[in-house]
Amino acid sequence: MVKLASNRFLRGAYRHLKRLQPVIREFQMSVLQGDQPTHHGGGMTTRHQVPWLHDWQDFEAAMTSIREGDFDPETYGVDPSETFDRNMWRYWNVAYSIRHAVEHCQSVSFNAVECGVAEGGTAFIAAAQLAAEPVANYTFHLYDAWEGMRGDGLLPSEISLVGRYSSLSEARARDNLERFSANLCWHPGHIPESLDDTAPTTVSWIHIDLNSATATLDVLEYLWPRMPEGAVLLLDDHGWLFWDDTRRVINRYLRSRPGTLLPLSTGQAMYFR
Repeated sequence: MVKLASNRFLRGAYRHLKRLQPVIREFQMSVLQGDQPTHHGGGMTTRHQVPWLHDWQDFEAAMTSIREGDFDPETYGVDPSETFDRNMWRYWNVAYSIRHAVEHCQSVSFNAVECGVAEGGTAFIAAAQLAAEPVANYTFHLYDAWEGMRGDGLLPSEISLVGRYSSLSEARARDNLERFSANLCWHPGHIPESLDDTAPTTVSWIHIDLNSATATLDVLEYLWPRMPEGAVLLLDDHGWLFWDDTRRVINRYLRSRPGTLLPLSTGQAMYFR
């Protein structure tokens, strides 16, 4: 955090003190940057400028809120700031995709959907960004079983996941997201059974993190037709090692449909309708 603050100060000085730009650039490259990464975590390392350093006060405010105790420390069994800082780039992708959908989605009402909520980490960042955007009214639909994964529907490559996530708690997720409760709609249950007539008729933003190729395809088939032009789909399991079946399902489904699929170095992928 000290390094980010130093970089922020130097960039401001660089813009306003043109005569000192060569000196500032050299100092930043040789002293501050050196061989130390500006970000390390979530499967990636970089020494380049991180995208949340400027003009993303809403994102930084959400992260600060988590560090200061608005997120249950028992959720991950460690200090939540450690988990969130390590995955900062992944969470920034969440915030960016929300902002893009708000700016570009051609829909009268804004409905967001997350399939695979766990205990609310991604939903917290998404809801915080939504609350900061100029959206008159929005509803955030949250889908999760909050119990161990079932064997039916899992492919042979996924069968070891049976029973995984049995420690998840809907009650803890509700506590973590309490500050956004007025805009949340909860859909407990397994997919595809929970995808019923209570789902929104139009969806501006979707996040899928189900660790199952079949369940991911179920969501795509059910919700993609409800995405208007400009909507954004964020896929968590696209580029992770050992999730080849999920990536193939996603690529096959979206290949013939209008829009752009952008694989990300975090293992996620972002699809722009």
